[in-house]
Amino acid sequence: MRIKNLLVISACDSRMGSWGKLWIDQIQKFDVDWKIYDLGGFGRGEPFEFNAHELTNKDATSQFSTFKPHLILQAIRRFKRPVLWLDADAFIVHHLHDLLARVDIAVTVNRPEEWKQHEWSGHNNQGVVDAGVFFVNPTPASDQFIARWAALSHERNAQAALNHLFKDLTNRNTVGNFSGASVRLLSTEIYNSHYFTEKSVMQKSKIIHFKGNKSKVLDPAVYGIGKGAIASDDASDCKLRVGQRGKGKNGWLHLDSHPSADIVAEIPPLPDSVTNRKWQTIEGIHVWEHFHKWEAEKLARSFNDVLATNGKLILECPNLEIACRSFLGGYKDSDRYHMHVIYGDPQHEDAAYVHRWGYTPESLKQQLIEYGGFHANDVSIESAQFHVRDRDFRVVAKKR
Repeated sequence: MRIKNLLVISACDSRMGSWGKLWIDQIQKFDVDWKIYDLGGFGRGEPFEFNAHELTNKDATSQFSTFKPHLILQAIRRFKRPVLWLDADAFIVHHLHDLLARVDIAVTVNRPEEWKQHEWSGHNNQGVVDAGVFFVNPTPASDQFIARWAALSHERNAQAALNHLFKDLTNRNTVGNFSGASVRLLSTEIYNSHYFTEKSVMQKSKIIHFKGNKSKVLDPAVYGIGKGAIASDDASDCKLRVGQRGKGKNGWLHLDSHPSADIVAEIPPLPDSVTNRKWQTIEGIHVWEHFHKWEAEKLARSFNDVLATNGKLILECPNLEIACRSFLGGYKDSDRYHMHVIYGDPQHEDAAYVHRWGYTPESLKQQLIEYGGFHANDVSIESAQFHVRDRDFRVVAKKR
Protein backbone atom coordinates (compact mmCIF):
# COMPACT_ATOMS: atom_id res chain seq x y z
CA MET A 1 0.00 0.00 0.00
CA ARG A 2 1.50 3.32 -1.05
CA ILE A 3 1.32 6.57 0.88
CA LYS A 4 -1.93 8.17 -0.24
CA ASN A 5 -1.92 11.69 -1.66
CA LEU A 6 1.77 12.15 -0.89
CA LEU A 7 3.45 15.48 -1.70
CA VAL A 8 7.26 15.33 -1.98
CA ILE A 9 9.13 18.59 -1.39
CA SER A 10 12.73 19.76 -1.42
CA ALA A 11 14.81 22.93 -1.67
CA CYS A 12 17.81 23.92 -3.72
CA ASP A 13 20.18 26.85 -4.05
CA SER A 14 22.94 27.68 -6.51
CA ARG A 15 25.37 25.24 -4.88
CA MET A 16 23.07 22.29 -5.51
CA GLY A 17 21.67 23.19 -8.91
CA SER A 18 22.84 20.03 -10.68
CA TRP A 19 21.40 17.87 -7.91
CA GLY A 20 18.09 19.75 -8.18
CA LYS A 21 17.80 18.84 -11.85
CA LEU A 22 18.46 15.17 -11.06
CA TRP A 23 15.94 15.34 -8.22
CA ILE A 24 13.22 16.55 -10.60
CA ASP A 25 14.07 13.90 -13.21
CA GLN A 26 13.96 11.11 -10.64
CA ILE A 27 10.80 12.15 -8.78
CA GLN A 28 8.85 12.29 -12.04
CA LYS A 29 9.27 8.51 -12.36
CA PHE A 30 6.95 8.00 -9.39
CA ASP A 31 3.23 8.63 -9.10
CA VAL A 32 3.53 11.48 -6.57
CA ASP A 33 3.16 15.24 -6.66
CA TRP A 34 6.24 17.31 -5.93
CA LYS A 35 7.49 20.83 -5.40
CA ILE A 36 11.02 22.13 -5.19
CA TYR A 37 11.82 25.46 -3.58
CA ASP A 38 14.35 27.99 -4.84
CA LEU A 39 16.48 29.23 -1.95
CA GLY A 40 18.49 31.63 -4.11
CA GLY A 41 22.21 32.24 -4.10
CA PHE A 42 22.79 33.43 -0.50
CA GLY A 43 25.93 35.25 -1.59
CA ARG A 44 27.31 32.20 -3.42
CA GLY A 45 26.47 33.30 -6.94
CA GLU A 46 23.33 33.86 -8.95
CA PRO A 47 20.10 32.15 -7.81
CA PHE A 48 19.40 28.86 -9.53
CA GLU A 49 16.23 28.99 -11.62
CA PHE A 50 14.03 25.98 -12.30
CA ASN A 51 12.22 27.72 -15.15
CA ALA A 52 8.74 26.24 -15.49
CA HIS A 53 8.83 24.30 -12.24
CA GLU A 54 6.69 25.73 -9.47
CA LEU A 55 8.53 27.71 -6.78
CA THR A 56 7.25 29.16 -3.56
CA ASN A 57 8.00 32.55 -2.02
CA LYS A 58 11.19 32.92 0.00
CA ASP A 59 9.57 34.50 3.08
CA ALA A 60 10.33 31.49 5.25
CA THR A 61 13.81 30.83 3.89
CA SER A 62 15.80 33.92 4.88
CA GLN A 63 18.18 31.86 7.02
CA PHE A 64 19.80 28.90 5.31
CA SER A 65 20.27 26.94 8.54
CA THR A 66 16.57 27.14 9.46
CA PHE A 67 14.70 26.80 6.15
CA LYS A 68 13.83 23.09 6.40
CA PRO A 69 11.29 23.09 9.27
CA HIS A 70 9.78 26.34 7.99
CA LEU A 71 9.16 24.89 4.52
CA ILE A 72 7.73 21.65 5.91
CA LEU A 73 5.41 23.62 8.18
CA GLN A 74 4.39 25.85 5.28
CA ALA A 75 3.65 22.79 3.11
CA ILE A 76 1.41 20.90 5.57
CA ARG A 77 -0.53 24.06 6.42
CA ARG A 78 -0.97 25.11 2.81
CA PHE A 79 -1.68 21.76 1.16
CA LYS A 80 -3.14 19.79 4.11
CA ARG A 81 -1.80 16.46 2.88
CA PRO A 82 1.01 14.03 3.80
CA VAL A 83 4.40 15.51 3.01
CA LEU A 84 7.81 13.91 2.47
CA TRP A 85 10.79 16.20 2.78
CA LEU A 86 13.79 15.03 0.72
CA ASP A 87 17.09 16.87 0.56
CA ALA A 88 17.96 17.79 -3.03
CA ASP A 89 20.61 15.06 -3.03
CA ALA A 90 18.21 12.37 -1.73
CA PHE A 91 16.39 10.24 -4.29
CA ILE A 92 13.51 7.77 -4.15
CA VAL A 93 14.49 4.55 -5.94
CA HIS A 94 11.56 2.32 -4.87
CA HIS A 95 7.90 3.05 -4.26
CA LEU A 96 7.20 3.84 -0.59
CA HIS A 97 4.64 2.03 1.52
CA ASP A 98 2.28 3.80 3.93
CA LEU A 99 4.81 4.71 6.59
CA LEU A 100 2.50 7.38 8.05
CA ALA A 101 -0.35 5.05 9.01
CA ARG A 102 -1.48 5.84 12.57
CA VAL A 103 1.43 8.22 13.30
CA ASP A 104 2.05 11.96 12.99
CA ILE A 105 5.67 11.82 11.82
CA ALA A 106 8.20 9.31 10.50
CA VAL A 107 11.95 9.96 10.69
CA THR A 108 15.12 8.02 9.91
CA VAL A 109 17.68 7.02 12.54
CA ASN A 110 21.32 6.43 11.67
CA ARG A 111 23.20 3.27 12.54
CA PRO A 112 24.74 3.20 16.04
CA GLU A 113 28.31 3.17 14.70
CA GLU A 114 27.69 6.63 13.21
CA TRP A 115 26.13 8.27 16.27
CA LYS A 116 29.28 9.73 17.80
CA GLN A 117 30.56 10.98 14.45
CA HIS A 118 27.94 13.74 14.32
CA GLU A 119 28.27 15.38 17.73
CA TRP A 120 29.65 18.52 16.05
CA SER A 121 26.19 19.29 14.65
CA GLY A 122 24.34 18.81 17.91
CA HIS A 123 23.54 15.11 17.60
CA ASN A 124 23.26 13.22 20.86
CA ASN A 125 25.15 9.97 21.21
CA GLN A 126 22.01 7.92 21.87
CA GLY A 127 20.65 8.07 18.33
CA VAL A 128 21.05 10.35 15.35
CA VAL A 129 17.85 11.40 13.59
CA ASP A 130 18.76 12.56 10.09
CA ALA A 131 16.87 15.64 8.86
CA GLY A 132 17.48 14.80 5.21
CA VAL A 133 14.35 12.61 4.99
CA PHE A 134 11.25 13.60 6.98
CA PHE A 135 7.68 12.23 6.61
CA VAL A 136 4.80 14.16 8.19
CA ASN A 137 1.01 13.93 8.38
CA PRO A 138 -0.95 17.22 8.61
CA THR A 139 -2.16 16.76 12.20
CA PRO A 140 -2.30 19.23 15.11
CA ALA A 141 0.42 17.25 16.89
CA SER A 142 2.77 17.33 13.90
CA ASP A 143 2.10 21.02 13.35
CA GLN A 144 3.03 21.74 16.97
CA PHE A 145 6.15 19.54 16.74
CA ILE A 146 7.46 21.20 13.58
CA ALA A 147 6.70 24.67 14.88
CA ARG A 148 8.81 23.85 17.93
CA TRP A 149 11.55 22.46 15.67
CA ALA A 150 11.51 25.68 13.65
CA ALA A 151 11.80 27.81 16.80
CA LEU A 152 14.71 25.74 18.15
CA SER A 153 16.53 25.90 14.80
CA HIS A 154 16.99 29.65 15.23
CA GLU A 155 19.08 28.94 18.34
CA ARG A 156 21.37 26.35 16.72
CA ASN A 157 20.58 24.84 13.27
CA ALA A 158 17.86 22.64 11.83
CA GLN A 159 19.75 19.37 12.25
CA ALA A 160 20.94 20.09 15.79
CA ALA A 161 17.47 21.28 16.80
CA LEU A 162 15.88 18.09 15.49
CA ASN A 163 18.27 15.95 17.47
CA HIS A 164 17.52 17.98 20.60
CA LEU A 165 13.86 17.04 20.18
CA PHE A 166 14.94 13.39 20.01
CA LYS A 167 17.45 13.59 22.86
CA ASP A 168 15.71 10.76 24.72
CA LEU A 169 15.82 8.39 21.77
CA THR A 170 17.09 4.94 22.75
CA ASN A 171 15.49 2.55 20.22
CA ARG A 172 15.31 2.22 16.46
CA ASN A 173 12.61 0.79 14.15
CA THR A 174 9.73 1.45 16.51
CA VAL A 175 7.01 4.00 17.32
CA GLY A 176 7.36 6.45 20.19
CA ASN A 177 6.05 9.73 21.53
CA PHE A 178 8.31 12.76 21.17
CA SER A 179 7.22 16.26 22.23
CA GLY A 180 3.57 15.21 21.98
CA ALA A 181 3.78 13.68 18.49
CA SER A 182 3.52 10.01 17.60
CA VAL A 183 6.69 9.21 15.65
CA ARG A 184 7.68 6.14 13.64
CA LEU A 185 11.44 5.55 13.70
CA LEU A 186 12.68 4.21 10.38
CA SER A 187 15.85 2.40 9.42
CA THR A 188 18.28 4.81 7.77
CA GLU A 189 19.73 1.91 5.78
CA ILE A 190 16.41 1.55 3.95
CA TYR A 191 14.86 5.03 3.92
CA ASN A 192 17.88 7.38 3.97
CA SER A 193 20.77 5.24 2.78
CA HIS A 194 24.22 6.76 2.39
CA TYR A 195 26.30 3.61 2.86
CA PHE A 196 27.55 3.02 -0.67
CA THR A 197 29.98 0.18 -0.03
CA GLU A 198 27.56 -2.36 1.43
CA LYS A 199 25.88 -4.42 -1.25
CA SER A 200 23.36 -5.95 1.17
CA VAL A 201 22.24 -2.47 2.24
CA MET A 202 21.99 -0.96 -1.23
CA GLN A 203 19.85 -3.83 -2.55
CA LYS A 204 17.03 -3.02 -0.12
CA SER A 205 17.33 0.79 0.00
CA LYS A 206 14.23 2.78 -0.93
CA ILE A 207 15.78 6.26 -0.61
CA ILE A 208 19.44 6.95 -1.45
CA HIS A 209 21.09 10.06 -0.02
CA PHE A 210 24.32 11.26 -1.60
CA LYS A 211 25.08 13.87 1.10
CA GLY A 212 25.86 16.49 -1.55
CA ASN A 213 29.48 15.54 -2.12
CA LYS A 214 30.26 14.01 -5.50
CA SER A 215 33.97 13.76 -4.67
CA LYS A 216 33.32 11.25 -1.88
CA VAL A 217 30.53 9.09 -3.28
CA LEU A 218 29.71 7.31 -6.49
CA ASP A 219 28.08 9.04 -9.42
CA PRO A 220 24.26 9.01 -9.05
CA ALA A 221 24.06 7.42 -12.50
CA VAL A 222 25.43 4.22 -10.99
CA TYR A 223 22.04 3.83 -9.31
CA GLY A 224 20.02 4.76 -12.40
CA ILE A 225 19.44 8.33 -11.20
CA GLY A 226 19.26 10.78 -14.07
CA LYS A 227 19.76 8.02 -16.63
CA GLY A 228 16.23 6.71 -17.12
CA ALA A 229 16.59 3.52 -15.11
CA ILE A 230 15.46 3.07 -11.52
CA ALA A 231 17.83 1.20 -9.24
CA SER A 232 16.04 -1.95 -8.13
CA ASP A 233 16.33 -5.69 -7.82
CA ASP A 234 14.76 -5.94 -11.28
CA ALA A 235 17.60 -5.99 -13.81
CA SER A 236 15.36 -5.39 -16.83
CA ASP A 237 16.81 -1.91 -17.43
CA CYS A 238 20.38 -2.49 -16.19
CA LYS A 239 22.63 -2.20 -19.22
CA LEU A 240 26.41 -1.69 -19.14
CA ARG A 241 28.81 -0.75 -21.94
CA VAL A 242 32.42 -1.62 -21.16
CA GLY A 243 35.26 0.43 -22.62
CA GLN A 244 32.97 3.26 -23.69
CA ARG A 245 33.79 6.88 -22.89
CA GLY A 246 31.18 9.57 -22.25
CA LYS A 247 27.76 9.30 -20.66
CA GLY A 248 25.32 6.54 -21.54
CA LYS A 249 21.82 7.19 -22.89
CA ASN A 250 18.53 5.31 -23.00
CA GLY A 251 19.26 3.32 -19.84
CA TRP A 252 22.90 2.46 -20.65
CA LEU A 253 25.79 3.17 -18.28
CA HIS A 254 29.35 3.47 -19.59
CA LEU A 255 32.31 1.89 -17.77
CA ASP A 256 35.75 3.14 -18.75
CA SER A 257 39.02 4.41 -17.27
CA HIS A 258 38.41 7.77 -18.96
CA PRO A 259 36.97 10.39 -16.55
CA SER A 260 34.07 11.18 -18.91
CA ALA A 261 32.41 7.78 -18.32
CA ASP A 262 29.47 7.14 -15.98
CA ILE A 263 31.54 4.63 -13.99
CA VAL A 264 35.26 5.40 -13.97
CA ALA A 265 37.48 2.42 -13.17
CA GLU A 266 40.46 0.40 -14.35
CA ILE A 267 39.42 -3.23 -14.78
CA PRO A 268 39.92 -5.95 -13.73
CA PRO A 269 38.72 -6.16 -10.99
CA LEU A 270 35.20 -4.81 -11.42
CA PRO A 271 34.33 -1.90 -9.10
CA ASP A 272 31.63 -2.12 -6.41
CA SER A 273 29.37 0.08 -8.53
CA VAL A 274 29.20 -2.80 -11.04
CA THR A 275 29.17 -5.75 -8.65
CA ASN A 276 26.47 -4.33 -6.34
CA ARG A 277 23.67 -5.03 -8.84
CA LYS A 278 22.63 -7.50 -11.54
CA TRP A 279 22.81 -6.53 -15.21
CA GLN A 280 20.54 -7.61 -18.01
CA THR A 281 23.03 -6.71 -20.74
CA ILE A 282 26.80 -6.18 -20.68
CA GLU A 283 28.27 -5.09 -23.98
CA GLY A 284 31.91 -4.76 -25.03
CA ILE A 285 32.37 -3.55 -28.60
CA HIS A 286 36.03 -3.74 -29.60
CA VAL A 287 37.22 -3.79 -26.02
CA TRP A 288 38.13 -7.44 -25.33
CA GLU A 289 41.26 -7.37 -27.48
CA HIS A 290 42.59 -4.45 -25.42
CA PHE A 291 42.99 -6.67 -22.33
CA HIS A 292 45.86 -9.06 -21.72
CA LYS A 293 44.77 -12.67 -22.11
CA TRP A 294 44.84 -13.32 -18.35
CA GLU A 295 42.81 -10.18 -17.69
CA ALA A 296 40.13 -11.21 -20.19
CA GLU A 297 39.91 -14.64 -18.58
CA LYS A 298 39.25 -13.06 -15.16
CA LEU A 299 36.72 -10.62 -16.62
CA ALA A 300 34.81 -13.42 -18.35
CA ARG A 301 34.09 -14.98 -14.94
CA SER A 302 33.41 -11.61 -13.29
CA PHE A 303 30.87 -10.56 -15.91
CA ASN A 304 29.10 -13.92 -15.66
CA ASP A 305 28.80 -13.38 -11.89
CA VAL A 306 27.07 -9.99 -12.22
CA LEU A 307 24.66 -10.93 -15.02
CA ALA A 308 21.01 -11.47 -14.13
CA THR A 309 19.38 -14.76 -15.03
CA ASN A 310 18.95 -14.80 -18.84
CA GLY A 311 21.24 -11.76 -19.03
CA LYS A 312 23.63 -11.49 -21.96
CA LEU A 313 27.32 -10.70 -22.39
CA ILE A 314 27.82 -9.35 -25.92
CA LEU A 315 31.33 -8.98 -27.34
CA GLU A 316 32.54 -7.86 -30.76
CA CYS A 317 36.16 -8.23 -31.84
CA PRO A 318 38.24 -8.15 -35.01
CA ASN A 319 38.85 -11.64 -36.39
CA LEU A 320 42.50 -12.68 -36.16
CA GLU A 321 42.01 -15.26 -38.92
CA ILE A 322 40.80 -12.55 -41.31
CA ALA A 323 43.86 -10.45 -40.37
CA CYS A 324 46.22 -13.32 -41.21
CA ARG A 325 44.52 -14.00 -44.55
CA SER A 326 44.63 -10.30 -45.39
CA PHE A 327 48.32 -9.97 -44.51
CA LEU A 328 49.18 -12.98 -46.70
CA GLY A 329 47.24 -11.55 -49.64
CA GLY A 330 44.26 -13.86 -49.39
CA TYR A 331 41.82 -11.07 -48.52
CA LYS A 332 41.64 -7.28 -48.65
CA ASP A 333 45.19 -5.93 -48.39
CA SER A 334 44.80 -2.98 -46.03
CA ASP A 335 46.18 -1.97 -42.63
CA ARG A 336 42.57 -1.81 -41.50
CA TYR A 337 42.23 -5.53 -42.15
CA HIS A 338 45.53 -6.81 -40.75
CA MET A 339 47.91 -4.41 -38.92
CA HIS A 340 45.13 -2.63 -37.01
CA VAL A 341 43.66 -5.97 -35.99
CA ILE A 342 46.96 -7.21 -34.60
CA TYR A 343 48.36 -4.03 -33.04
CA GLY A 344 45.47 -1.57 -32.76
CA ASP A 345 44.89 1.76 -34.52
CA PRO A 346 47.95 4.03 -34.21
CA GLN A 347 46.24 7.22 -35.39
CA HIS A 348 45.09 8.05 -31.85
CA GLU A 349 48.65 7.99 -30.45
CA ASP A 350 47.11 6.60 -27.28
CA ALA A 351 48.22 3.43 -25.48
CA ALA A 352 44.60 2.71 -24.58
CA TYR A 353 44.04 1.75 -28.23
CA VAL A 354 46.77 -0.91 -28.28
CA HIS A 355 45.64 -4.52 -28.78
CA ARG A 356 47.03 -7.02 -26.27
CA TRP A 357 45.56 -10.30 -27.57
CA GLY A 358 43.80 -11.60 -30.65
CA TYR A 359 40.77 -13.83 -31.16
CA THR A 360 38.93 -15.89 -33.68
CA PRO A 361 35.21 -16.56 -33.17
CA GLU A 362 35.93 -20.06 -31.90
CA SER A 363 38.77 -19.04 -29.56
CA LEU A 364 36.67 -16.33 -27.90
CA LYS A 365 33.72 -18.72 -27.56
CA GLN A 366 36.00 -21.27 -25.91
CA GLN A 367 37.40 -18.67 -23.50
CA LEU A 368 33.91 -17.71 -22.31
CA ILE A 369 33.06 -21.38 -21.77
CA GLU A 370 36.31 -22.42 -20.09
CA TYR A 371 37.04 -19.33 -17.99
CA GLY A 372 33.71 -17.53 -17.89
CA GLY A 373 31.65 -20.54 -16.83
CA PHE A 374 29.05 -20.15 -19.60
CA HIS A 375 27.47 -23.32 -20.98
CA ALA A 376 28.52 -24.23 -24.52
CA ASN A 377 24.92 -24.26 -25.76
CA ASP A 378 24.44 -20.72 -24.43
CA VAL A 379 27.32 -19.15 -26.39
CA SER A 380 26.63 -18.25 -30.02
CA ILE A 381 28.75 -16.76 -32.81
CA GLU A 382 26.99 -14.07 -34.83
CA SER A 383 27.70 -11.45 -37.47
CA ALA A 384 29.18 -8.17 -36.26
CA GLN A 385 26.89 -5.16 -36.08
CA PHE A 386 29.49 -2.42 -35.62
CA HIS A 387 32.85 -1.26 -37.01
CA VAL A 388 34.05 -3.37 -40.01
CA ARG A 389 31.41 -6.02 -40.46
CA ASP A 390 33.25 -8.21 -43.00
CA ARG A 391 36.32 -8.30 -40.73
CA ASP A 392 34.78 -8.57 -37.26
CA PHE A 393 32.52 -11.02 -35.41
CA ARG A 394 30.13 -11.07 -32.47
CA VAL A 395 29.83 -13.59 -29.63
CA VAL A 396 26.77 -13.63 -27.37
CA ALA A 397 26.89 -15.55 -24.07
CA LYS A 398 23.64 -16.01 -22.14
CA LYS A 399 23.53 -16.67 -18.41
CA ARG A 400 21.39 -19.54 -17.16
